[in-house]
Amino acid sequence: MPTVLGDEGGCPRLLQGDDTPNVLRAPIRPYFVGRPYYKRGASSHGDGAAMLELPIQVTPKLRLPFIGTALTLGGPTGARRLTEMCVGEPLVNLELHGIDVLDERDGLEALAPHQPDVRVVRERKLAALRTVIEVLKAEGYTFTTLRAAAAQFA
Repeated sequence: MPTVLGDEGGCPRLLQGDDTPNVLRAPIRPYFVGRPYYKRGASSHGDGAAMLELPIQVTPKLRLPFIGTALTLGGPTGARRLTEMCVGEPLVNLELHGIDVLDERDGLEALAPHQPDVRVVRERKLAALRTVIEVLKAEGYTFTTLRAAAAQFA
């Protein structure tokens, strides 16, 4: 059964990608990281296992970002289209931040010129995120934490 990730309090060390076109060749599904991030015996589990990377979600083929900012900027219709593009993936990693449900009325007026999604009203943002969840649920996805998904794919 496919899985969708939620966020949980603690987060393992994050790996940063390079900001070159090479990132477009990066895997879009969970994978074990090789060099330079892996050293034999240097597992956080103490068992020598490689680090499992759960990449930020992008749509297959077009590799459009499937993150809160893109989903809320697209509104319910855009969010539905992006979500439908991800259907069929064994894991849909939905990355959300607090700002994904905030707008200018939350005291963020100064941020609005620099962060376009702050200009989207909260109600529209929530409608977009509800659409994502409805589509994924209708397609049989379940919802879990990053930790549980990592254990499933390890």
